[in-house]
Amino acid sequence: MHISQVDIEDKMVWGPTKSGEYSVKSGYRQALTRQFPDHSRPDPDWQVWKRLWQIKIPPKWISFVWKCLHNILPVKTELKKRGMPIDIICSRCFQHAESLEHLFFDCPISQRIWRGSTLGLDFGVGRPLSFFSWFQGWVQQIHDSEIVIHSIALLWAIWMQRNSVEFHRVEVSIERSIMFASELLTLFLSPLHNVPYEISHSSSSPQPSFVKQVILQTAKPCIATGPRMRIVVDGFWVAVGEHAGLAWVFFDSDDHRVYEEAILGPSMLSPQQAEAVAVLHALRWAVHSSINHLLLQTDCLVLLLLLHHHAQESDWSLQSILADILSLCKSFDHVVLQKVDRDMVHAAHQLATDVRLFA
Repeated sequence: MHISQVDIEDKMVWGPTKSGEYSVKSGYRQALTRQFPDHSRPDPDWQVWKRLWQIKIPPKWISFVWKCLHNILPVKTELKKRGMPIDIICSRCFQHAESLEHLFFDCPISQRIWRGSTLGLDFGVGRPLSFFSWFQGWVQQIHDSEIVIHSIALLWAIWMQRNSVEFHRVEVSIERSIMFASELLTLFLSPLHNVPYEISHSSSSPQPSFVKQVILQTAKPCIATGPRMRIVVDGFWVAVGEHAGLAWVFFDSDDHRVYEEAILGPSMLSPQQAEAVAVLHALRWAVHSSINHLLLQTDCLVLLLLLHHHAQESDWSLQSILADILSLCKSFDHVVLQKVDRDMVHAAHQLATDVRLFA
């Protein structure tokens, strides 16, 4: 340490950081490096993780890929290793044990999904030794982020199909899985959905602004501050082409829960479509009940964004539904659609779940 020749006040500094301020992160890193000297060497797999964190995908997709890369996704062989008394045979092909590699690459169903997609991948020759080796080679060779996102969407569609078959006894459908992946990509890659997924907790950085609500109808602005009725909506979606549960719970101006209804809706292509149809049914009920000042609450940010932009960039499966919603809103004096947290729609979600499961 350099000793200054100038008479200045002494102060304590922490050397490992540029600012001289101690942090738990830097302290942990120093302790780890001293105990394990090799830890400070560059990780040859670091580029894989760096690329993963840079991909602009929903947090649940990142978590899903992270679990796959660490081989902790709850496939049957992993559950068996952890002591669960289960049959490890793949529930889609009934030919081999359901490992991570079998589920996504070796299963004939998955191979047909990959070949049927626009990626046109063929794992019949030289299939990857592990999920990690596949992802490592994939992200290093492919620089088009949309192709990487497309592959992750297909992986997610395969996982969702597996869960639908395993837990809901849904019939295996190659076409539905490909349509599901395409639907996700259409929604996600739309310019309307280019919103931040993480909020910085640092007071020095600006907070991103999310659209919290959208006014769908204001025929009489003067009553916007008056008492209004509230309807919480939710759609329970299982798989592409399957019937969805639709529910809404009505609260009066004193916030008393006075009415609730759940119905089994038609087949749906996405959870966003199920949520939009639930909103449409709730609006129809409100018109029939002569309600003219309404607050609709949903936990679907995508639906809010689409209606905020007047459905200009929505895909074909949502355009007609959104048009009906906007048209029906003209029957009211004032309608607001508000984005709320999942726990705020718990009552409607439970109703939608029950009507779907027990239909």
